[in-house]
Amino acid sequence: MSISHPSVPRATDEADWCRCALIELEDFRHELLSEARALRQAAAYQAESTGKRLRPTLLLCFALMGQAAPRPTHAVLRAAAAAEVLHEGSLIHDDILDNCPIRRDRPSLPERFGVSAASLLGAHVVLVALSVLADSCAAEGAALNAGLLRELCQAQIEESLSPHRDPMAQRRRWLRVIDGKTGSLFKLAAEVGAAFARPDECRRAAQRSAGPFTKHLALAFQLRDDLADLENDARLRKPGGSDLVRGLPTLPFQIWASSLPDPQLAWDQLVNCRNDAAAAEALRQHVICSGILHQIRGLIRAELDAARAVLTELPACPARAKLEELLRGITPEA
Repeated sequence: MSISHPSVPRATDEADWCRCALIELEDFRHELLSEARALRQAAAYQAESTGKRLRPTLLLCFALMGQAAPRPTHAVLRAAAAAEVLHEGSLIHDDILDNCPIRRDRPSLPERFGVSAASLLGAHVVLVALSVLADSCAAEGAALNAGLLRELCQAQIEESLSPHRDPMAQRRRWLRVIDGKTGSLFKLAAEVGAAFARPDECRRAAQRSAGPFTKHLALAFQLRDDLADLENDARLRKPGGSDLVRGLPTLPFQIWASSLPDPQLAWDQLVNCRNDAAAAEALRQHVICSGILHQIRGLIRAELDAARAVLTELPACPARAKLEELLRGITPEA
């Protein structure tokens, strides 16, 4: 598989450093994907995939915390690329389980190359990424937090279970799903990045902040995604109501259902929405008209405020400013 080499612009100011680093790490990302030599076409297709690159951004920010003029080393860039490839491997797995035909505005990998090829490539890139991340941590005298990967797997299992009869137990389960599926990779990226931070004072501060910051970020990010799905936000690369068509009891749905005189009716509606776009659209309109979305926006802002409070414990620098910018990008409109 041929690897393209994008032109890497020189950072012109403090705010530009992360954009340049994300462009530069694409070579490392392509290199990791190209190791799947027996699956060249599928790997090349995956290499063309775009995304928000949130996990490598987190790794870069925590690795360069405290630096006045951030400039990531090749080791940091390679680790950041591995964090993104690990995320991509998890998305391939999601698409197989959900029988999802579209990912990032084009046919998903299993849709394009079949489940067998997608399964093999997904497993391969996950192992390659984990190997790079483990080596990166070891080189910095740290250990890769394997417990986070167990949380990711457990969350995938819990997401597929039938809804719990007890609404509060179901709420706790879904929070674990969010923390495991979204939060675990956010935290893993931040923790690996913190291992690179220098001097020792910055590294300790980054390590203390990685877990609390990413926990609040993950919940705000997922709620924002759920809100966008309900509102059919054009910035989201899927049609509105996709979660309902899949029968997912997202947190906004659960909050809405619990506000009804008979919550079980809402859960019955959700079951009837699976693979039924018309039923999902009707339920989406019910949720929107209830006025519950104002409450969801308040929850998102509360989590973002908590994440900002964590950042005040970190030194003022371009990396911290980038994390603050990331939080502003998630903030919902009034």
